[in-house]
This record gives sequence, structure tokens and C-alpha cells, in this order.
Amino acid sequence: MKFKALLAAAALTALAGCSAVNTSAVVDTGKETTIISSQNNPLLSSRLEIAAVKTATVGELFKAQVELRNRWVFELDFEYKFQWFDQDGFELATEQRPWTRVIFSGSESKFVQATAPMPQAVSFKILVRD
Repeated sequence: MKFKALLAAAALTALAGCSAVNTSAVVDTGKETTIISSQNNPLLSSRLEIAAVKTATVGELFKAQVELRNRWVFELDFEYKFQWFDQDGFELATEQRPWTRVIFSGSESKFVQATAPMPQAVSFKILVRD
């Protein structure tokens, strides 16, 4: 009986790990760009990497481009979305932005882009989940 309870707990832990969200925060001060990563899904983290980050200003809006690379030789299917923050770290346009699904072939790289919803944005996070 204890074995079944332990097995059930292990299964729940594994399922929780599969739905966890990985986050990479990007802070662009104009002089340098810093990437801070938080991996809550080790399997996805081992298969997906941020290869490059570019930022620009289009009019008054902050724009970001992130190159994501599939380190795995097989197809990788996941979702991502951007969150935008002001200089004090407050999230802008807090209404839920939709997740965007993307499928990578084995060892493929792709660029994902987004433009901030308002001119106060100075940094962003890209969230990834499977």
C-alpha cells in the first residue's frame, strides 16, 4: 500500500514538472543586455536554449527578437509568450496575452519577436512551456 502511495506521489510530481513554465528575463539598459533564466522544467530546459537576443526601439516602442534553438534531434513542440515591464519592474498590460504555439524540427533555430504594448517598457520576459 505504501508503494502505491509513493508511486502516485511520484507520478504527480512528474506531471507537475511537465507543465512548469521556464522564464528568461531580459533587461536592456541601452548599454548592455542581461539575460536571467529560471528553469522550472528541466526536460524542456535541456532541449531548448536562447541562442541570441536583440532589442530595438521602433518609434517609441521597445521591440525584442529572441533566437530559440532546439538542442534535441527530434521535433520540439512548445508555447511561448512575452511579458513587458517598466523601469520599476511593474508588469505592463497585465491582461493575459495568449500563448503562441511553435514547432521546431530537430536542431532547428527560429526567431520569435514581439513589440511592447506601451512606450514605458524597458525589459521583458519570455515564458516557455510545453
